[in-house]
Amino acid sequence: MDEVFDVPLSLFLGTKGHSSRDITWQDVRYRIHSFQHEGQTIWGLTAAILIRVRNRVEAWGSLRCALALALETDVADVSAVGAGGQAGVRPGP
Repeated sequence: MDEVFDVPLSLFLGTKGHSSRDITWQDVRYRIHSFQHEGQTIWGLTAAILIRVRNRVEAWGSLRCALALALETDVADVSAVGAGGQAGVRPGP
């Protein structure tokens, strides 16, 4: 690590500033991701972890919407999903 700096979370939730390239090392192809922000480059394992976080955030948003539709409630009322698939829903007025 060369430097510590702050980056807005929104950078990782969109596609702006994101790029990737494929490399081959020992006959195995890898995709290397990177993000650019104010002259800084975030790449490698850090970028891969942030992409996994983004994918989970997107999946959670889709799951909340699907549960809200299935339960005929507002998406803001769906608060959690347990390991067994039980949805936590805030009681209505």
